[in-house]
Amino acid sequence: MNRLTLILTFALIIIAFSTHSQVFNNLDWYNNDSLVKVLQAQEGTERVNTMNRLASSLSYEDFDQSMAYARKAFSLAEKLGYAEGMANAVRNFGHVYYYDGNYPEALNHYWDALHRFEARNDLRMVALAYKDLAMTHLYGSNYDKALELAEESIRVFKLKDKEGTPIGTVLDTMRIRSGQGLLFRNTGRSDLALKIYLKYLNMGEEYRFEITDMLVHHGLVAFCYQETGKYDSALIYFRRTLEFPTVNKSIPTMGHENMRRMGAIYHLKNNRDSAILYLASAWQWLSAEGFLMQANMAARELGEIYQEMKDYKSAESFYRSAESLLDEMLRHHSIYRYDSLKYVVSWGAELYYPFSKNHIKRNIYNQAILTYNRIYRFYQERSLMDSAFQYLQKYSSVKDTLVNLTRKKELIEIQTKFETEAKERQIDYLKNENLVKELQIRQNKWFIFSLAGLVILVLLIALILVRQNKLKHNQQTLLLQQKLLRTQMNPHFLFNSLTSIQNFIIKEKPGLASDYLSRFSRL
Repeated sequence: MNRLTLILTFALIIIAFSTHSQVFNNLDWYNNDSLVKVLQAQEGTERVNTMNRLASSLSYEDFDQSMAYARKAFSLAEKLGYAEGMANAVRNFGHVYYYDGNYPEALNHYWDALHRFEARNDLRMVALAYKDLAMTHLYGSNYDKALELAEESIRVFKLKDKEGTPIGTVLDTMRIRSGQGLLFRNTGRSDLALKIYLKYLNMGEEYRFEITDMLVHHGLVAFCYQETGKYDSALIYFRRTLEFPTVNKSIPTMGHENMRRMGAIYHLKNNRDSAILYLASAWQWLSAEGFLMQANMAARELGEIYQEMKDYKSAESFYRSAESLLDEMLRHHSIYRYDSLKYVVSWGAELYYPFSKNHIKRNIYNQAILTYNRIYRFYQERSLMDSAFQYLQKYSSVKDTLVNLTRKKELIEIQTKFETEAKERQIDYLKNENLVKELQIRQNKWFIFSLAGLVILVLLIALILVRQNKLKHNQQTLLLQQKLLRTQMNPHFLFNSLTSIQNFIIKEKPGLASDYLSRFSRL
């Protein structure tokens, strides 16, 4: 490789990495064109890493390309024995299936990735894998499991490495808490979500979280106030989002989206002047910039307000605008006029996970139902039955499509719960089987120990008996020896004793003779 090629490769790497998007907090995204150019000159583990980055970047928008890069990354990493590369590729498989709406398959790959990260003792990636699992269960409507896995992710993030530094940052754990807030909102517990989001803002100010992140969470606090019926508090927090400095395209976009939301609240409060002011401003900016769905929603609500005011001309004009924006969405199968807008935070939720094609498709048809139904009722109210029937037919058609999409989503959610429960039953069975095996091993150990103890006890008893028998034998031997000595000694003793007494008698010593005779008799 010549010097010019090296310089070009290095420059492309800098471009690819320096354009890393700040939009997606939970998904690595890079400049894909630059990565493709860098890939041509790479080999080994660097090539694996670049293919994994491409797979991650494309996971939410191009199933086939993303899967192809992930498979190539896994295959090459396997040949190289590069465990980290294989684990990241498996995690990307999970991303691809997650964004495709195939939650059961996504869970299988996320669990596989988790075990691979655990084998490498890569605790940060273990925590992220638990987070992936939690989010998949959340969007699969398996809320209890989502909470359990989110807590496990936080637990791992709070562990410390060899230097005593926590595995995760404050932002890591707070982002998981924010996901739990979404779960609480989905289950009608916005009061609990509100506490989480308010704490998020406090921590964000203390630790200087990224500005778009802070703006989004001001909006989430406002949503919680709105969902709990505290409209004035909601308006305060939505209004604060309009004061953020314009440091990126997401700031004014979210600002105008929140103006649309403010207009909807003023409509609920029956303050039509303020509602029209905010909704018109939002509609004009969002439609001009190409944010089709949000502009459609603003136009439709303006039509409703003017219809309530009996200003049918203005109402019809905004309904026509809403329909035109809807037609554009249906033609392009997108909620954006320009492809580049998908990298801009315009709703807030995509800051964490970008919208998949299936998610966008369902939302387009949902807005189509609302739009056609609203226009149908508008013409019905004015007794223009031909026009009313025309929009009733459109309404029925898109409703059937949405019903099929919703049914498919619900089937996937049911399958996700079923397979999760089946996997948990299998895990419980394996745990119980392992417990039984452990118990059997313990019983076998106790049996072996008992048998060994019994053998030792028998040996000890045998040794004691042998020793006792030996001592008894020795004692009997000594007694026999003593008896033998006695049998040998007694005749001589008797003879000598009698000779001595006889000698005392001969020498006329009767006293001594009598004394010896007395002693001899006692003996």
